Amino acid sequence: MAATMIKETVFGSDEVDELMKAMGWNEREAIGCLALLWAGSQRRGVERATPKQIGYWCRVDGDESVAKLVSILSDELVSFIKSNNDGTYTIVGNSKHIAKIDNWKSSGKKGGRKTREKWKGMKNPQNQRQDAEPNAVALGSVDPLANATTVSLLSSSLLSSSLPVFSGENSAPALPKQIDLPPDPDGSFKKLLEKFNVFKLKVAGQTP
Repeated sequence: MAATMIKETVFGSDEVDELMKAMGWNEREAIGCLALLWAGSQRRGVERATPKQIGYWCRVDGDESVAKLVSILSDELVSFIKSNNDGTYTIVGNSKHIAKIDNWKSSGKKGGRKTREKWKGMKNPQNQRQDAEPNAVALGSVDPLANATTVSLLSSSLLSSSLPVFSGENSAPALPKQIDLPPDPDGSFKKLLEKFNVFKLKVAGQTP
């Protein structure tokens, strides 16, 4: 029997009074016995129990005490359990409440499975951003001093129509000393290179 039904079933009931008298218990002991019986059997999905199981769940020891308990619980004036022909006892109300418990478990599993399926096909947007960040850093990383040097070499070399020959410990491979530039009748190419010089100074942190 569900815990929410204990109050309506046992508190102040004649059945509990009979159990108290027969077992020599007070109300607390009688109600505790019934609560333990329902909780132990329903947790295990047991509708028909043996006298040994009933005594175990009710915390009653000794064959005589268990037999006495089973006898009063199955008495027609009490009827918390009902005798079967095979020596077992049906715990009244367990069938209905065990079915409810099974239904709750089934519903919980279905809900959990649907949630897993929902998220399985989705990728966390945060993970997408994290996956993209390494590429973004690799492609967008900037070394201002290195860029300034590159722009300086490019602009000065093109303006003078020649490229320097590197030498020294950290020198780069030698490049041709002379590069033929295309005609620039309107000076647009020269203006572009001047803009490179301005950019070079800004990157290096200098004022043009």
